[in-house]
Amino acid sequence: MLRLFSSCLRGFRSDESGAVTVDFVVLTAAIVGLGTASYNVVSDGVSTQSSALDTQLKTDQISTSFGAAGSDVASAQPEPSSVCTPDGGHCAYDHDGDGMVDELRNYSRGKTLDVEGNGLTMQGYADSGWS
Repeated sequence: MLRLFSSCLRGFRSDESGAVTVDFVVLTAAIVGLGTASYNVVSDGVSTQSSALDTQLKTDQISTSFGAAGSDVASAQPEPSSVCTPDGGHCAYDHDGDGMVDELRNYSRGKTLDVEGNGLTMQGYADSGWS
């Protein structure tokens, strides 16, 4: 009887057929643990952001019309003024109607230069000989 038990014990020790299953159980437990830890770290921030978004969406008003009845919406936006060279190759644009050059375009080279805030006036551009 002892021999039979001894041979069964040796066979059990040398058999590795269940080792892969044990490895997968351990790896699956580790993945579930990492997922739970990640959820705990991220959930507060997501909750805060979703509450802020909910509040913003509830307070924003969506306008379904462009303006009051009879008003001219196009006149609400300043008409951009421009000064161009005689051949039309270079133009200066004042988009906001303040008399200052906001944008320079070189049409022959396909380049646009944003110069808003540099102090160049439309009249100064016109007087410089470019137009």
